[in-house]
Amino acid sequence: MSSRSLSLCWGGCKGTRKSEKQWQASSGLFTRGWPARSRTEGKAMEFLAGLLRNSPEARKAWERYKGTEITSEEYLQRKIDRMNAIEGDLEGQDCRKCRNKGVIYFMQDGCEVAMKCECLKARESRRRLKASGLEKLIERYRLDNFQCFKPWQEAMRRKAEAFLAEGGDSWFFAGGQPGIGKTHLCTAIAGELLSRGNQVIYMLWRDESVKLKANVNEPEYQKSAWLLKNCEILYIDDLFKTQYDEFSGKPKPPTVGDVNLAFEILNYRYNNRLKTIISSEHTIDGLIRIDEAAGSRIYEMSKKFCVSFSRDPSKNQRMV
Repeated sequence: MSSRSLSLCWGGCKGTRKSEKQWQASSGLFTRGWPARSRTEGKAMEFLAGLLRNSPEARKAWERYKGTEITSEEYLQRKIDRMNAIEGDLEGQDCRKCRNKGVIYFMQDGCEVAMKCECLKARESRRRLKASGLEKLIERYRLDNFQCFKPWQEAMRRKAEAFLAEGGDSWFFAGGQPGIGKTHLCTAIAGELLSRGNQVIYMLWRDESVKLKANVNEPEYQKSAWLLKNCEILYIDDLFKTQYDEFSGKPKPPTVGDVNLAFEILNYRYNNRLKTIISSEHTIDGLIRIDEAAGSRIYEMSKKFCVSFSRDPSKNQRMV
């Protein structure tokens, strides 16, 4: 007899005026043959039997609910199923696993356990993209609107499509001449991977590198660097882009701090075979001249998916 049945039967005979002793006294025949598994349970059963014997309402309630008792595990599973069925209010994508709550409940060793849903990684990526200003670019830059007027543009798009189709741990690199669509292509790749539920962290090199170098001796540096090194997919936009020298009018060379930071991030991802997307105004050869250790790692990981063009202003689509 479950506690639920007891409470329902008790509820069915509200208004009765017999005392507990009277109920117990009238329950003897009704409870004959019921095994009492414990002193407390035996008293409860005798008391309940009295209710059933003397209250038509209680008997009706008992007839209605008898046989519906469930085990504690079944009750817990039903509770978990109800919680998992609740719709949440998280925005950014529609996840049917957690129903946009960010958490999934399940039973383990007879206990209720909550686990973070995988969609939270993609949601965090989108939050960072929104904060970085890249969210609007993802809406605008897609592979299906990457314009191909020349064979070299078609070759760029095919490389991007092949990279998305492979699904391995290779890197994608787009470098060289400004205005050829490097950011368009890399952003389209990042957007497609995000739509598949992957975690993509965006790093605009010139902005993020300045913040990281300024906090290199602070606890915040380790936290930020750890995320860039360990995230599922990292998108570095404009690697080694620097300010222009006011006298020469040319970009300043990367500093030792820039090189050290780039190597720390790229070497970790290289050793752990973590997918990385990189755009830069430097070609692969130019990156190797800046730092052979970092440049050669980029080349090795992206040689199947590398688009790199030497300086040729005629390819600058912003000037068309």
